[in-house]
Formats: sequence, structure tokens, C-alpha cells
Amino acid sequence: MKISTIVIIISIISFSVLSCVSDTSNTTSNKEDEKLKAKQDSIMLVQAIQDSLQKDSLLKVEALATAEEAKRVAEEKKLEEERIALERKDSIRREKKLLAEKKRKEREAKAPKITFEKVIHNFGTIKEGDVVKYEFHFKNTGKGKLEILDATATCGCTAPGYNFLPINPGAESAISVTYNSKNKKGPQRPEITVRTNAYPKSKYILKLEGVVEPAE
Repeated sequence: MKISTIVIIISIISFSVLSCVSDTSNTTSNKEDEKLKAKQDSIMLVQAIQDSLQKDSLLKVEALATAEEAKRVAEEKKLEEERIALERKDSIRREKKLLAEKKRKEREAKAPKITFEKVIHNFGTIKEGDVVKYEFHFKNTGKGKLEILDATATCGCTAPGYNFLPINPGAESAISVTYNSKNKKGPQRPEITVRTNAYPKSKYILKLEGVVEPAE
């Protein structure tokens, strides 16, 4: 029910009371006093009700404003917590990256490293059935002992060989390759995959190139 409606109802009741008092008190001053007092009481009652309704309305507005403020504060707090969490994750990620880089550099500083003079050898043009032998020379340019773990060719026509003993820093060695051109014709490109304990690069591809012509 609206405030204006309540006020109207109360006013009607008050004036009804005043009318009754007026009908029974026209002959004496006491009745006039009672009439005046009843009118004043009615006015005060209406004013009190209006004040109460206004106060209740203000309380509701204040409660709504407080709720909105609490919601805003909660949202800001949530956003701040999310920002702090993201910053923490970024910080942890950076620390891990720096640690990994530090370990990599420490490992590289102590690791062996293999440096080949060349990784491709062109043996030119040969006749079918000819055998080509070549050595891919390299040097251990790292700080640790170098080991050749494995050397495999792409076909049975090529046979690699290597030193199984560790190679000291600064020392040199070679991967020997024997290529048999039996039953081969045209351009040839056999490859040898060399696996080592070198760091950061441990696998190398050595290549032979050439042309095999038919035997006369």
C-alpha cells in the first residue's frame, strides 16, 4: 500500500472522530477544548505515521546501497586476488625458466662438444663396383670426455666405423666410412647418423654424394 493512501485513510478516520466530537460538544467550552485536542492528536498521529514511513523508506534505501557497496567490494577483492594469483604464476614461471637456463649453461660448460671439419663428402663419379673410403674428422671442442655412442647408415652399402674409447677435450678422431657401389647406378646419397654424448647437440648426419656409372 502506498504512503499517500495510508495518509488519506488516517485523515478520514481523524476527521470522522472530529465530527463526532463536534456534534456532541457545541454547547460547552469543554467540548470545544476536546474538539481542538482531538484535532491536534489527529494531526500528530498523521505526522508520526508519515515520519515512520519515511524513516522505513530511508532504511530500505540505505540497506540497498549497503548491499550494492558490499557487492562492489567483493568483486574488487576477487579481481585483486585473481591479479595476485596471475602475478604469482608468472613469477614462478620466470623462476623456473631462469633455473632451467642456469642448469643448461652449467651443463654445457662441463659437457663435451663435437666439431666436424665437414659433414658432406662428394666422391665424384665412380664405376659400379668401386669402393669409396673416407674419414670424417672431428675434434672434441667441449670440456668433458666425448663418446661416440652409435653410427648407423641408411643402407647396407655403407659401413661406418668409429673409436669406442672416450675422446678427451681438445683431442681429435674420425668416423670412417666405406661405401660399396656394387649394384648401384646414378646419383647416390647415403647418410650416416652419428649419436654422441655431446651437448647441447648430440646427433649429427654425415653424407656421401656422388654418381655411379655402369661398369664397362
